[in-house]
Amino acid sequence: MRKLFILPLLALVFYSCDECSNLDCVPSNYTVYLRLLKQPGNSDLIFGPSAIYHQDSIRFYMLNGTDTIFYQTQTLKVPGTVSDSMLAVTLSPEAFSNVYMALDSQDTDTLQVRYERFNTKCCSVITQIDSIQYNKQPMVPATEGIVYLSK
Repeated sequence: MRKLFILPLLALVFYSCDECSNLDCVPSNYTVYLRLLKQPGNSDLIFGPSAIYHQDSIRFYMLNGTDTIFYQTQTLKVPGTVSDSMLAVTLSPEAFSNVYMALDSQDTDTLQVRYERFNTKCCSVITQIDSIQYNKQPMVPATEGIVYLSK
């Protein structure tokens, strides 16, 4: 009878010592929030009265050999911000080559996406978008919310 009592007690001690057992891991994040602004003046090219591109026509894709991989895009409304809308694009960590943003049938821009990977003890590898280079302009950080691209 004593042996039956000791086994659950030992199991409880071992599980309570596992520092990862109660940890909530942050998932990898492959979504970037974009606004495209006209220079000079910072007028929004996708949303509002100065828009020249239609948000439903914009496509993000990557070329992989002879395959074209399209990325999920959605429009988000953000009340209380300077512009109440932005594009949310879910990329993939395989997008280490160029990602193309087709604004319309005649205007396609290039994005270089840089990812940051964290090796963690409890949560394995966590990946997030670190920065974006738009049409060979300087890299723009992508970890602080909305990424503003200047055209």
